[in-house]
Amino acid sequence: MRGCQLLVAGEKRSGHYWGGRMVERGRKITRLAGKVLFASLFVAGGVAHFATPETYMKIMPPYLPLHRELVLLSGFFEVALGILLLVSRTSRLAAWGLIALLVAVFPANVYMCQEAGRFGVPEWLLLLRLPLQGLLILWAYAYAGGASGDSFQGLGKNWERIHGENI
Repeated sequence: MRGCQLLVAGEKRSGHYWGGRMVERGRKITRLAGKVLFASLFVAGGVAHFATPETYMKIMPPYLPLHRELVLLSGFFEVALGILLLVSRTSRLAAWGLIALLVAVFPANVYMCQEAGRFGVPEWLLLLRLPLQGLLILWAYAYAGGASGDSFQGLGKNWERIHGENI
């Protein structure tokens, strides 16, 4: 926690405020938990592609060929990229792969929204799913950044450098 040190009960250890260390440790734990949750969503979703491919084949736009093969391929990549996200050496590449995957499957979400009556899901819920895809892309982008893997921190530093404001 640079620039803002936290003093807890006036205790100082090894030149650093003890509270600052706890805050930093809490951030790391939260970040790891978020990454595990995010990866788990993809691994579980990918496994579901293999368990019930028919469910996913129904939402494939008719202009795409090889529905079953594409469903299984996307399921494979969801599982593989979800696992690779948790491996530090491949995390960044996996995050970019997940972004590409989320963009690639977006037409199926649009098609499902356009044909809402065919799926027995309320149209408003399908409409909410579209911006959710953008949020998932941002979440993946958080793990696709620089050496630390913290893109949002990098964005904040760039904003600060350009605009002179701390965000």
